[in-house]
Amino acid sequence: MSSSRNSGPARTPAFVLTLIGSLVVLLVMWLHPTGAESIADANAHGAGAGAVLWRGRIVHGAAIGAVPLLLVGMGALSWRLRARPWLSGAALACFLLAAVSVMAAAIMSGLVAPALLGSLAEASGVVRDAARRELALQQLHYTGRLNQAFATVYVALTAVAMTLWGLAMRGQAGFAPLVHWLAPLAGLGPWLLVLVGHLHLDVTGFAVVIVCHTVWMTMAAWSLSRGEDNDQTDAGTDGEAARRSG
Repeated sequence: MSSSRNSGPARTPAFVLTLIGSLVVLLVMWLHPTGAESIADANAHGAGAGAVLWRGRIVHGAAIGAVPLLLVGMGALSWRLRARPWLSGAALACFLLAAVSVMAAAIMSGLVAPALLGSLAEASGVVRDAARRELALQQLHYTGRLNQAFATVYVALTAVAMTLWGLAMRGQAGFAPLVHWLAPLAGLGPWLLVLVGHLHLDVTGFAVVIVCHTVWMTMAAWSLSRGEDNDQTDAGTDGEAARRSG
C-alpha cells in the first residue's frame, strides 16, 4: 500500500516556487533604489516619473508578486510538519501575518512614496508652494515611518515562524539537523540585531534580513523535495513487500 506521507501538496513544485520567490526577492533587494537616489530622481524629473522611480515601482511590484510563491512553499512545509500541528500551524499563521506586513511595506515604498516624491519635487520648484512642499515632506516622512513599522513587524513575525518550524522539524525524518538548527539562528538573529540597534531596516539592513530568511526557506523547501523522493522510494518498497507477502 502507498504511504500516507505522500498525501497533501506536492513538495517538488513547492520547492521550485520557493526558489523562484527567493531569487526574485534577492533580485529586488539588489535593484532596490536608495532614498537619496529616489529624491534626486524626483528633483530631476519633477512630477514626472524618472528611471529610478520607475525602478522602485517595478521592484516593489515584483516583491509583492513573490510573496504568494513563498507562502505556497512555507504552506507545504507546515503540511509536512502537521504531525506537530500546534507548532506548524502557529508558524504558518505568523508567516501569513508577516507576509501581509511586508506587502504593506512594499506598497508604502513602491506606490505611495513615489507619488509623494513627485509632489515634493513639483512644489519645490515654485516659491508660492512652500506650504505644499512642507506638507509633502511630512507625508513622505510619515510614509517612511509606516514602511519601517511594517518591516519591523515582518522581521519579528518571521523570526517566530522560523523558530517554530525549526522546533517542529526536530526528530522528523527528511530534515537534516542543520536545517532545524539554523531556523532560530536565521530568524531570531536578525531580529535581535534590530532590537539592540545594530541593524537598521534601511535598504542595506533589510537586504541582510532577506538574505537570511530566503536562504533558510530555500533550504527547508529543498528538504521537502528530497523528502518526497524518499517517501516515494519507501512507498515502492512497501508495495513490493506487500506483493511478495501476498
